[in-house]
Amino acid sequence: SIEAYLRMAYAHGARGFYSEEYPNWGLDAPELYIKVRLLWDIESSADEWLDEFCAKAFGKAATPMTAFYRLNENIWNTHDAPAFSSVCEYPSKPRDQFAIYTPAKVDEGNQFLNEALRLVVDEKARKRVLQVRKCFRLTEYYALREFVARSMADCEALTPAKLVEFVSALNSMQHLTHGVEALIFDQFRDDYYSFFQG
Repeated sequence: SIEAYLRMAYAHGARGFYSEEYPNWGLDAPELYIKVRLLWDIESSADEWLDEFCAKAFGKAATPMTAFYRLNENIWNTHDAPAFSSVCEYPSKPRDQFAIYTPAKVDEGNQFLNEALRLVVDEKARKRVLQVRKCFRLTEYYALREFVARSMADCEALTPAKLVEFVSALNSMQHLTHGVEALIFDQFRDDYYSFFQG
């Protein structure tokens, strides 16, 4: 976690921190908030700052939004995929990152977002929840597409039943690919809060 990393660096004498950020604001905003707060108070708690961020950003929807962000943090920190470094491996092995989001985890994330939309009262907070939902949709499409792709890899002996499954999976892949394209080229065009286009 960033909390453990910053504490370890501080314990070893680090007194400066440099970071370039290319965030997907819907998913990364609390990370940046927490990182900045921890840099000012290394003994404080990331959980405390996440609670504060969600309370300020989402009002009455803070509880499901906090659960949403904790779910994503847990997925990232507890997966069993090969380790990847944002410096070296991210560009060459993104598919392993998509595979850590199982359909069940994607559904759980969407349940938290739906609950947040049900609870939110303030219009600014509603727009923020919708922005997070929009950003998570891209994660959802990529993750589900990876899930379908991996299920298709098991088609060694194409029996008639396996062929039907394979064609169905291909149709799902096409639908998900169109979903990704629509998000990137329609909904995210010129929306630098959702998708860094650098």
